[in-house]
Amino acid sequence: MSPSVPSPERLAQKIAEQIVNRVVDALDVNAIVAKIDVQDVVDRIDVNKVVGSVDIEALMDRIDVDAVVARIDVDALMARVDVNALVDKIDVDSLIEQTELGSLIAKSTTGALTQGMDLIRSQGVGLDDFLTRLVNKALRRKGDYPVGPRLLAGTAGALSAGPPVTS
Repeated sequence: MSPSVPSPERLAQKIAEQIVNRVVDALDVNAIVAKIDVQDVVDRIDVNKVVGSVDIEALMDRIDVDAVVARIDVDALMARVDVNALVDKIDVDSLIEQTELGSLIAKSTTGALTQGMDLIRSQGVGLDDFLTRLVNKALRRKGDYPVGPRLLAGTAGALSAGPPVTS
């Protein structure tokens, strides 16, 4: 058997591999990279196309949310919050209108005011009664005295005159 002669295509392939290997070995990669305008390369990149090819769901699955939250400095975050600006943005009147809080505040305020007025009135009546007894005692008055003002003493619900006060 005679030795096989390679085909011209096979021979050309072997020659090309040897030439390419020698050229690559002879190249100074650092010198080539130094000649590249990186900004020009970056400017040619279509960022929207790159971002569009990212699988967001797969990326989110790889994020350890607990680790991210653990790195947050809550005190520093709260120091950056402008509470006054936040409160200025709240429409309290609108908020109260949309809840029962407004009617509750009105009822509780009215109820407290009514109770306060009733307390003041009852204290006034007690003081009036005390002063009447004191004056009657100082003037040594005896007898029946009206239980209220003349115009109200005879109306329904007025107390009947009791025995004279002799304390």
